[in-house]
Amino acid sequence: MTNSVTTSPTLFSIVVLGLFMSTSAATAQTAENKLNLEYDFTGAGIRILEATFDLTFDQKSYLVRSRLSTKGVASIFSKSVTYLGARGILGTRQARPEEFQSRTEKGQKQKTANITWLKKDQQKIDVLPQPNKSRQASVDKFLKPGFPDPLSALVAITFSADKLCRNKIRSFDGRKIFDFKLEYLGKEELRKGDAGAYFGPAHKCSFTNIPIAGYSKKRMKAHRTKPTPAYTIWFAPIKASSKSGPIFVPVKATGTINWASVGVVITKGRINGQPLSALR
Repeated sequence: MTNSVTTSPTLFSIVVLGLFMSTSAATAQTAENKLNLEYDFTGAGIRILEATFDLTFDQKSYLVRSRLSTKGVASIFSKSVTYLGARGILGTRQARPEEFQSRTEKGQKQKTANITWLKKDQQKIDVLPQPNKSRQASVDKFLKPGFPDPLSALVAITFSADKLCRNKIRSFDGRKIFDFKLEYLGKEELRKGDAGAYFGPAHKCSFTNIPIAGYSKKRMKAHRTKPTPAYTIWFAPIKASSKSGPIFVPVKATGTINWASVGVVITKGRINGQPLSALR
């Protein structure tokens, strides 16, 4: 049974968020491997979003930070930036989160969320502003402390070993519960120019984001009437070190939103300072 605590965030939690997202927090952790990725998102051929993903890990732990910000035409209509961070334990190529934090800035408005896993069956949830009663009730109905945050879910996919894209991961970001559903589609060779900064072998997968709880009634009705179509995503198998098997790095994605084509390509990718394409 879920045992969770929801409170309004204190000044301390907001300050910790800033420290957790800082570069010094990532570099202070001793780890064997550092993965640094940058992406461009396009809608109908126009650049709309950029993202960074920095993962520091060894055989026992991980620390991941991500930043998403609107770019180009999208910034004219809705300028926003989101900072995400998570840390946790790695065991048998699985990610077990210990803390997740997020902050979204849109104009003068901010949204923050913090999840701390206190015990196996207990977590503390700290959000601002708090969800309305209807959305919170839907979350309470489904929430279990074992649900990973979205960054830890992506780390779990990265360390999927021979089970890449053969599972479904239920995730919780402090406000919403959703499923990442993946299906394996086969192998493909990406040529230069196909996926931005990466070329070489890749695993092709189907990726669907399914809303479960914490969404508006309008959003859930729209999903039931017309579910969001799946994305196609390509993962590059990258050798992190000579002592471990490959990790799987997303390098390209395509799909549609509201009938408009959407694409994602990696613009910069390095692990331990080396380009991904050199470590196939």
